[in-house]
Amino acid sequence: MIITEKQSREHSDQLKNQFREFDDFIGSIDTLADFGCGSLGHDVDWWSNLTTRDEEPSPLNIRVTGVDIVDHCQAAQNNKNARYLKHDIEKPFDSSWKFDLVWCHNTLQYLENPYQALCYWRDTVDDGGALILSVPQNIRLFGRTRLYDQVSHCIHNFTVIQLIHILSLAGWESKGGYFNLDMEQGWINALVYNTDEPVRHPRDTSWYDLAETGLLPHSLKLGIEKYGYAREQDLMLEWVDRSKAQVKKL
Repeated sequence: MIITEKQSREHSDQLKNQFREFDDFIGSIDTLADFGCGSLGHDVDWWSNLTTRDEEPSPLNIRVTGVDIVDHCQAAQNNKNARYLKHDIEKPFDSSWKFDLVWCHNTLQYLENPYQALCYWRDTVDDGGALILSVPQNIRLFGRTRLYDQVSHCIHNFTVIQLIHILSLAGWESKGGYFNLDMEQGWINALVYNTDEPVRHPRDTSWYDLAETGLLPHSLKLGIEKYGYAREQDLMLEWVDRSKAQVKKL
């Protein structure tokens, strides 16, 4: 399934509006970075102008930083709550750059080394802070056959298992986070939390090693203990839903 720019923006809006319903979570965000914001900064504009859901809405004044390699971000201009930093998100960050939440939509699959990038991103997130990540699931079902599509400049085609794998190696906690595989619209969504766990190298770290860290979802840990490897069919994952779960306050 190929995701168009229009579909990407629509999905981003839909996802943001889901989180918008969790007042405590949204209210706990003081600073946010949008990694891969682009020259227009659609998500930068949304987050920086967010208000409460009261009858008389009040501005939340979330301080939003758009980060990308483009020369400028339109949404950050003339907006007191937004700024733009030109920086390659695959490179280390200045130690002074700290955020409550990193938002990264439709970007990770274009990076040369997403694992290394996720390691660097942890340095930008405050203790207990979070990462909200969305990547397209470029798979179409034709009968019983899975067909994979690949657009220009896209290097990686993630599955849920692959995403949990590199997030856990980089030290992000999936056990207390949330995942959603939307095959109809073609997206994998994730909310994971920063930890004090060390970064682990893929060559030196087995699934058994990761199962002992407490970073993996419980269902995946049980599957690894039983079979010795990770199986997608063993996953029982929750997504943010008022009837099922509450997003942890940052």
